[in-house]
Amino acid sequence: MAPRAQFIQRALTVSSCDSGYQVCAILSVFGRAAVLIVWGARTYAVFNRSRAIIVILVPLGVFTMVLATLYIPYIACNGSRGNPPAVTSYLNLCTVLFETLSALLTTVRVMQGARVAGAWRLHRRGLLYLVFKEGASVAPRRAK
Repeated sequence: MAPRAQFIQRALTVSSCDSGYQVCAILSVFGRAAVLIVWGARTYAVFNRSRAIIVILVPLGVFTMVLATLYIPYIACNGSRGNPPAVTSYLNLCTVLFETLSALLTTVRVMQGARVAGAWRLHRRGLLYLVFKEGASVAPRRAK
């Protein structure tokens, strides 16, 4: 094959590989958005639709999605197309911060609700009692 043809073939292969990675990165942004929406909506619901949760989580979630979108052009088949200006670090930090904050807030609120509701064993007709009871009956037993 002529050198020029090899160059063109190599360029098309790298370009299609990069395009494939960028399509995956775009799908990753949608997946990240879905995770942030579900975590945020759950926290919002547990806090009885509190505006404080909206004020905290929505800007953080939007900023995370903007960073994820800004990172797409830097995705390449081998390595990256230059280094994005601290986008990767801030994207990771924002994602971890959002998910940790959401999980902690939800856990605190659920524990407060459990404390108000009383001991778990007193609610033998409740759904949570049934779930925990069935989970304990399915869990493997330790040999004594």
